[in-house]
Amino acid sequence: MSILLSLVVALAFPHAQLSAPPAPLRAGTTWRATLVVRPEPRGAPTVLASPRSGKAVRFRSTRVSPTRFRVVLRLPRAGSWRLSAQIGSRSMRLRTVRVAPLPPPTSPLPGATAIRVCGGAAIPYTQNGLALGFGSAWVVCTPQRLVQRITGGRILASIRLPVEPWAIAAGEGAVWALARDGTAVYRISPATNRVTGHAGLGASGVYLWALAGAVWVADDAGRTLIRLDPAGPRVSARLPVGDGPSGLAFDGTYLWLVSHRENSLDRIDPATNLVTRVASPLSPPETTAAERVAALAGSLWITGRGLDLLRRSPAGAPLGTVEVRPAAMDVVSDGSSLWTAAFTPAAARRGDPVAGELLRVDAAGAVTSRVAATRRLFVNGLAAETGSVWLYDGVAGLLLRLPT
Repeated sequence: MSILLSLVVALAFPHAQLSAPPAPLRAGTTWRATLVVRPEPRGAPTVLASPRSGKAVRFRSTRVSPTRFRVVLRLPRAGSWRLSAQIGSRSMRLRTVRVAPLPPPTSPLPGATAIRVCGGAAIPYTQNGLALGFGSAWVVCTPQRLVQRITGGRILASIRLPVEPWAIAAGEGAVWALARDGTAVYRISPATNRVTGHAGLGASGVYLWALAGAVWVADDAGRTLIRLDPAGPRVSARLPVGDGPSGLAFDGTYLWLVSHRENSLDRIDPATNLVTRVASPLSPPETTAAERVAALAGSLWITGRGLDLLRRSPAGAPLGTVEVRPAAMDVVSDGSSLWTAAFTPAAARRGDPVAGELLRVDAAGAVTSRVAATRRLFVNGLAAETGSVWLYDGVAGLLLRLPT
C-alpha cells in the first residue's frame, strides 16, 4: 500500500528540476537552461524569477521533448533570485541563484568612454538605432521593446513601446521611434519620458528623421518619403522619390535624399515639398549602394555598401572621393568635421555593420584621424555633436562616446 501511495503522490504532484547556471552568472547575461518536469505537463511551464525586492520576471519555456523544456533566462540585476516553475495552477520551487554584477564596461575604441545599455540585437541589424537630442543620447532596444535615454553616463529612463523599435530620431519637440516595416511612428516626450502619441502611416516605414520642421519616414516599398506634422502627429504629405530612400540630410535650406537601389540624389524643398532629381546614378547600382548622406561646408557627402566617401556639389557634380577601405557604412557631421565608420573586410563581404575603424574627415576631404577598433564593434547607430561622436553597439549593449 505504501508503494502504491507513493506512486499516486508522485503522479499527482509533479517534480521539476532546472539545470545549474553558468559560473559566474552575471547580471544581464543569457542563461540557457533546461527544465525537466515529470510527469509530462499538458502545457509549457513558465519560470518565475523573484528578487529580494522589486518586480518578478517571467520567462516562457519551449518544449524539446515530452518532459524537457528549454528556457532562456536573463536576470537584469545583481543579487539573490528565487526561481520557481508555474505548471498549470501549481507553483514549484526550483532553485535560488546568486547573480554577480557585470564588470565595468571597456571600450573597443581607444579613447572612448563605454556606457552599458541594452544589448542582444540580432539580424536584421539596425543602423539607425541612435539619436542625440534634449541633452541625452537615445537608443533603441529592439528585442526588449524599449527606448533607453542616457544622460550623464547612465541610463536615465527605459521607455516601453508596443512594438520592437528599429529606428529613432530626436528633434521637432520630441523623440520619434519606428519599428522595421512599421506602420506607425511613436512620439516620446523628453519631458516625461513617456509615449504621448503615435501617427499611422498608411504604409510601411523603415527609416525616419526629424529635420526642417517635420518628421520624415522612408517608405521603401512605395518609393515615397512620408512627411509628418509633429504637432499632430499626422501625415501631411507623401513625396514620390527614388527607389529605396535610405539617407536624409538638411543643409539649412534644402533636404537631400539618397535612394540605395538606384543610387540617386534628390533635393527637397521643405517649404513646398518640391522634389528635384539632382543626380542618378551616383555609382553603379549593380555593385554599390548609396545609403547615407551628410551635408557639410556646402558639399554633400555620400557613402554606403561598396562605396568610399563621395563628395558632390549641390548641383550633383563630383568634387572628389575620400578613400575608405574597404567601404563606409555611415557618415555624420558634427558641424565642423565628418565622421564615417569603415567596414571590416569580412563584414563588407557579409553586409554586417561591423566597423574596423572610425575616420574623421575635414571639410576639405582630408582624413585627419583614424581610430581602430580593438575588438568586434557593431555600428547600430552613429551620431555626432560639437565635441563628441557617439556610436551604439546594440549587439554587445555598449554606447560609446569619443571626445573630439
